[in-house]
Amino acid sequence: NTASAWVKAELAPSDAKIVNTKWTYTLTEYQEVSKPMGWGQYEKKRTGWGETQGPVQNDPSNGERNVWTEEKVETVKHYKYYHNVGNQWQGAGRHEIDITYALTKTNSQFGGFGNYYGTYKCPSCNQTNTWIPIPNGDYDKDETITVWYYQEPVYTYYYKKDVNKESTTDPTGTEGASNIQKWVQYIEK
Repeated sequence: NTASAWVKAELAPSDAKIVNTKWTYTLTEYQEVSKPMGWGQYEKKRTGWGETQGPVQNDPSNGERNVWTEEKVETVKHYKYYHNVGNQWQGAGRHEIDITYALTKTNSQFGGFGNYYGTYKCPSCNQTNTWIPIPNGDYDKDETITVWYYQEPVYTYYYKKDVNKESTTDPTGTEGASNIQKWVQYIEK
């Protein structure tokens, strides 16, 4: 007698002589980091942080970065300027500004003579003016500023694929094994 074709074990006649047994199953295999051909991503996890970046002057938060601040004392140069208000020849007064950057020299409305500097809106009268440096008005001041540091997240990507397998031993209990089917070849008695 010759053996039958492979059949599911439950379909073999109960009085048949089993001459061969095998199992087919699907094994899910897993891999990290790079995506090989035929594998599908099933998970992405933040598994660490990149190198520290900074200091930067503005908050770099984007919802994913690890961000923290630090207070620093920095010496900041201040520049003092003024503009005349009303008729300067009658001593009508002046408005002053204290800013942390130097204005650049410009041609004044007086044909270029004099010591006039860039236009800047006056916080007192809300007019745009050309400004005159206050003699010996510049000064240094220690100021506390906030700086930010941050790290980019490092992700690990997880991939998986299903592979159809055969075995001569029962794969039940094998990690990742599913869809286990027992097959037999038999000879009728």
